[in-house]
Amino acid sequence: MFTFSCEDSLTEDEYPMKLWLNGEEVDVQANYERITTFAEQIEYVGYDTTKTFLKKIFIIHFQKEAGRIELTNEHYAVVFTDWEGDTTNGLPIDEGSYQWPSICPVCPRA
Repeated sequence: MFTFSCEDSLTEDEYPMKLWLNGEEVDVQANYERITTFAEQIEYVGYDTTKTFLKKIFIIHFQKEAGRIELTNEHYAVVFTDWEGDTTNGLPIDEGSYQWPSICPVCPRA
């Protein structure tokens, strides 16, 4: 049995992205016309060559102007690098705290 209705059940959700700069919240929708993301996962061998790690990189790019992404336009990027990524969760980046510059804790040392 099917029931049809003309009732509109759509709701407008709050914009899901939150951004803080120097402790102050930034209105992402009002300030940026283009927001793009990039994610990559790379397997690499640790410093003692007995264990393989998964490096996860996740980048969020913000551009003030609409249109094509150009270096001449005002833009910003946030880069997250996880040198020991979780191989089982399928996420582009794992939950946690990230510092910049990122330092590989298991890479070969010079």
